[in-house]
Amino acid sequence: MVDNGSRKPDLVPRVDVLRGLVGRNWWIVVVCVLVSATGSLGFSLAETPLYSASASLYVTSGTDSGAASAAYQNSMASQQRVSSYARLVDSDAVAVRVLESTSLDLEASAVKDALHASAAADTVLLSISATSASPSQAVILANGAADALQDYVAELETPASGSAPLAKLTLVSPADSDVQQVSPQVVQNLLLAAAVGVLVGLAASGFRERYDTKLRDQSELTALTDAPVLGSVPLHGDAGTGRPLRFAAGGDIAVEAYRKLRTNLGFVSVDNPLGSILVTSPRPGDGKTTTAINLASALAEAGKSVVLVDADLRRPSIASRMGLNGDVGLSTYLRGSSPIDELVQDSPVDNLSVLCSGDLPPNAAELLGSNRWNTAVKELESRYDTVIVDSPPVLEVTDGVAAASAVGGIVLVVRVGCSDRSDIATAVSEIGASHVQVLGVVANCVSSNARGYQYGVYGGANKDSKASSLGTVPRRAEAGADVRS
Repeated sequence: MVDNGSRKPDLVPRVDVLRGLVGRNWWIVVVCVLVSATGSLGFSLAETPLYSASASLYVTSGTDSGAASAAYQNSMASQQRVSSYARLVDSDAVAVRVLESTSLDLEASAVKDALHASAAADTVLLSISATSASPSQAVILANGAADALQDYVAELETPASGSAPLAKLTLVSPADSDVQQVSPQVVQNLLLAAAVGVLVGLAASGFRERYDTKLRDQSELTALTDAPVLGSVPLHGDAGTGRPLRFAAGGDIAVEAYRKLRTNLGFVSVDNPLGSILVTSPRPGDGKTTTAINLASALAEAGKSVVLVDADLRRPSIASRMGLNGDVGLSTYLRGSSPIDELVQDSPVDNLSVLCSGDLPPNAAELLGSNRWNTAVKELESRYDTVIVDSPPVLEVTDGVAAASAVGGIVLVVRVGCSDRSDIATAVSEIGASHVQVLGVVANCVSSNARGYQYGVYGGANKDSKASSLGTVPRRAEAGADVRS
């Protein structure tokens, strides 16, 4: 015996999958419905209206004998004849008779195409309908066909002896001027087109989900990595300019997102607080540098002493974004030219120091995999509460994986709508080879309409908080900012 109740839980994942599919691709479904409905409406309006008129006939068979058995036999004979008479309506003989009696300027084939007969089951009633672009012509055709069929049946049912016909047709309901428009059925066509549009939209959404490998929603991250989603940063105004946000200005949604990231990082390793964190991404443009800068600023806001290290020795940008001297820094120390405390610079953000990249070396991967790099991280950990390291994308060069061996944990930044799902999985796999803990993932450029951001700015921040959220840095910091990195 099948337990119907046991099937209900199986439906939940399917409903969730469908809901997620529509939620991520709702605009495709809407576009398909609009296109389909618009096409249907245009076709319906361009189509020539057709009208239908109907006439009803009663079939009588046999003699007028009053015997009950004779009446029953006559009734059965009439029912048997009805279907045969219905087939005669689209015959050449009836079409010619219609043209002769009505003088319509039509071909016999056009008359046959316009006529249709039907017989109600278990009755002796025959209905003849005529369809035409002219309502009056539909009436003439229906009545003409009824008259022509009566004459033709009388001729066919008359015995050779010339006695009375064995059956006859009687007109019981002639066609009148109250005709119905049968085509186009605009409302029905629109509903059908909308249904087709929904099906096409769902099919297109499924095709897009199958072959478009871009990360479309942060919820997809759970299927790509076991690491938790530490935070989601909205695609919001000046948050993408690359400059540090001004956390003291208030609480716009970008600032609150980085504060939440700071809080979640605190829960990752409660018993053993992390002294250093490396921030990287699968590919350029995912937002790793912006995340590193603002994560460091958020930690500094909480009263921690933080140093931000630009370990991207190929395309450094922290110095230009924060208005600092990028000619000296990490590469200078790794060459053994200066002690590290002489290379760290103060930033415009309180409690935040910066170790810029310095001159670009020809052997970045070797430097970041050296013992001197490990020494640099340990020395900075001894001087500061937290060390935030910005490294190159892990799938572009090996620098990031090489640098990871010296830090306490890694934060992977991905960009919704840009990062490839396969790239994310590969990046997690390559980071795993360094045997360094992946603390979690940050979903960057999430739509501000996504769940979690509709509540707005908590704490009564005014409308000007967006404009005031940017840190005060020199103009030259703006020029070098990459809005995506």
